[in-house]
Amino acid sequence: MKEKSISKTIIYYLIILLLVPALYSKKLEISGDIDFSYTNLYANYDLAGESLDKFYYETIVNMELKTSPVDYFYSTRINTFDSLGDDQNGVRILPYRYWARYTGKKSEIRLGLQKMVFGPGKILRPLALFDSIDPSDSSKKTGGQKALRFSYFPDTETTLQTWVIKNDAESSKIHYGGRYNSVIKRGEASLVYQHWENDFLHVKEDIIGCDLFLDITIGFWIEHASHLVDGTANYNLSTLGIDYTFQSIGNGLHIGIEHMINTDSGFEVQDSYTSLFWDIPLNDSRSIYGIGIYAEKSHTTGVIIQMRENVNDRLDAEIGFNWVNKLPDFASLASGSPFLLDRRVTFRLVYSF
Repeated sequence: MKEKSISKTIIYYLIILLLVPALYSKKLEISGDIDFSYTNLYANYDLAGESLDKFYYETIVNMELKTSPVDYFYSTRINTFDSLGDDQNGVRILPYRYWARYTGKKSEIRLGLQKMVFGPGKILRPLALFDSIDPSDSSKKTGGQKALRFSYFPDTETTLQTWVIKNDAESSKIHYGGRYNSVIKRGEASLVYQHWENDFLHVKEDIIGCDLFLDITIGFWIEHASHLVDGTANYNLSTLGIDYTFQSIGNGLHIGIEHMINTDSGFEVQDSYTSLFWDIPLNDSRSIYGIGIYAEKSHTTGVIIQMRENVNDRLDAEIGFNWVNKLPDFASLASGSPFLLDRRVTFRLVYSF
């Protein structure tokens, strides 16, 4: 533990040494946002069924130094958190992103804490291997991965990527993978491979995935991931989705649906989930966004409805309502079920700079 803290301190000081001279450079860009929200959780996980009030504050400051052929990016995240799951809150300051990128004529190398998001899925995402995006979060914020990633672009329609990932939470070993992406007529297609190792559980896992997106009047996509787990049962996650924008309805009604099945090694269905999502622009600055989710095995139905207001170029406001017919049990929480919802009312303000 002591060695890890020393190495992290050294990394932070190196980052500071790089950024301090950059403050005087015209090539440095600074941006970020301030996010404040109030949430009322009514009849959630407490056995007494009492409502809980939660205040949340977060600031993200981004600094990007654009030079050629190497550029740098550093982002700090300051937010509140529940230290003990009750009213004892704390504040933490952590790196959100930091990376250095070398860009060549047909290649790119990126090293550091970076965002890795793959697949065309909207709500039910089998290829969400590296991110924790909440589909109801308009900012689409997510944690990053400590990785070395190499990208090669043999032509304008093909991308080859390979990476190694250091995940302190799961293993002291290096995880590795790769992705092939090709632009095809009216869409894109990809193949993905990822190898994980968990020292604590003594488990090795290979994930083989693919995705396809087509724009054929309607949007059409497929996502699939086969999880080959050493010593335990293998399983597969497959999603089919479509969406369409009705231009003649109001200011353009965008609606879509996804269906995901969870199958075992013999491709027998173990569970299935269905999501319906929509976005209704009321005018140039106001819209209603919603998600409906149904899980077949547990007969769980949930809905998320949000009113979003773009007050001006820098300020956004949001009122949200979450409801689910029954709260998830501890088994569902442990299994990481993709449809987990709660019961809450949220007020949120986001200021961008």
